[in-house]
Amino acid sequence: MAITKKIKSAYFCSQCGAEHPKWQGQCRECNAWNSLIEEKVTTKKGQTAKVTDSVKKRIPEIEMSQSFGYKSGIDEFDRVLGGHLLPGMTILIGGEPGIGKSTLILQAAEAYSKLGLQVLYVTGEESLSQLKLRSNRLQVHGENITAINTTSLEEIHQIISKEHYQIILVDSIQTISSSTLDSPPGTVGQIREVAHQLILSAKANNISL
Repeated sequence: MAITKKIKSAYFCSQCGAEHPKWQGQCRECNAWNSLIEEKVTTKKGQTAKVTDSVKKRIPEIEMSQSFGYKSGIDEFDRVLGGHLLPGMTILIGGEPGIGKSTLILQAAEAYSKLGLQVLYVTGEESLSQLKLRSNRLQVHGENITAINTTSLEEIHQIISKEHYQIILVDSIQTISSSTLDSPPGTVGQIREVAHQLILSAKANNISL
């Protein structure tokens, strides 16, 4: 059976990401006014949904990982993470522009690299030269930090599948986009799908993201 693409419009809240079938003045989830943005959503007709065989185990049969997490040594950061960063764990750091998110992420990358962990730093906002300047200012040596400047989700997936990293830091999620989606980078649909795909990859490869 031929697979055809069906394109429809949906409206996503720019505040909470809730999807609405048609435009309305107020988001029904977070009650924000005039926050709905129209996006084109592509669905495929004639394609059977793929079913994944998930692993099922009884609680007593589940084996604990030899690694019980990574402590950065940044007290407040570790406290927010529940004491340590676990393999397969995904953390989203939010805040107003200029509040210091990129600085915190780079300092955390340095702290984890000093533990001997292999860290991949994905920068979609800064060039590698800009990242180097900021590293020098913060006295980040980055012996075990590999940096890449990309906004392609597919390129990140390729790196994850071919190279072994224990921690991946993405700065920032709204700059990353997938070529399989018609919507432009930074839109709610792109951010939601990119985040979903990165979380799946992190869990499948036991990577802290």
